[in-house]
Amino acid sequence: MGELRQFSPVLEKLVEGNFTVSFDFLGRKPMIVSLLAPYDSITDSDELGRHLIEVFRLKLAGYQAVHGYGVLPIDTYDFISNHHLFGFEENGRFRLVTAYRSVSLGKCVQHRLPFPALSVLRSSGEHRQAEVVERNLEQWKGTNVNYSSSWTMAPEFRHDRAMHALLRDMLIVMLVNDETDGRTDHSLLCGVPKVRTDHFFAQYGYDRIESADGPLPPFEQASLFGEQAVLLHRTKFTESALRLGAEGRALWENRIVVGETPAAVPAKKAA
Repeated sequence: MGELRQFSPVLEKLVEGNFTVSFDFLGRKPMIVSLLAPYDSITDSDELGRHLIEVFRLKLAGYQAVHGYGVLPIDTYDFISNHHLFGFEENGRFRLVTAYRSVSLGKCVQHRLPFPALSVLRSSGEHRQAEVVERNLEQWKGTNVNYSSSWTMAPEFRHDRAMHALLRDMLIVMLVNDETDGRTDHSLLCGVPKVRTDHFFAQYGYDRIESADGPLPPFEQASLFGEQAVLLHRTKFTESALRLGAEGRALWENRIVVGETPAAVPAKKAA
């Protein structure tokens, strides 16, 4: 239990909540690993390449478990996004359990790629919603705009209530700390009603983007085989999000960063 308690109180829920947990974290060191824009470092870093392959494996397993064979959650944006990974040390190696990725509008512009929210909407035939987002992006010029996606956890933990809750908490720990450190002004992501991520993110400050006719309605996301999705936007985190972020701050500050580390973000460099 000592290995667990030196980190975030978020993790102590496993000990103090009288939960039955299918996988024993006790004696295993919880860890966060951040992979920064693989495009910039993958040719020089075997470590980054190994982690990225693990991310791809996790995403394929996680998305296929929900959406079936054929779904393809790997794309160009994986190479320019920052990937934030949570797992634990096992036999001297990092075992990945949950992850997501985030990319800035500025990074997309640098690589001549459309902002992911626009790509998702246009590929789904939602050109009117894309126009609403384009107008917002025009209004947000000069601010920091991010899009987060690829929220994934290992399928074996999906039906373990306690572990599932913990891993969701850890996604918020990483999101809050990353976007606070990066001074994100506008954060966008998609929620999927089938897995209730629209309600999940609403707890932490995310609402549907507004148009002149009201909130943008759900749409059929082509990359998820027509699964219903909603585009969400945040400018401020809720108090509950900030509290989770603070609880997990020590774990975040002790994370391993693979790739070029922004000078403003204190972090350990990977060996």
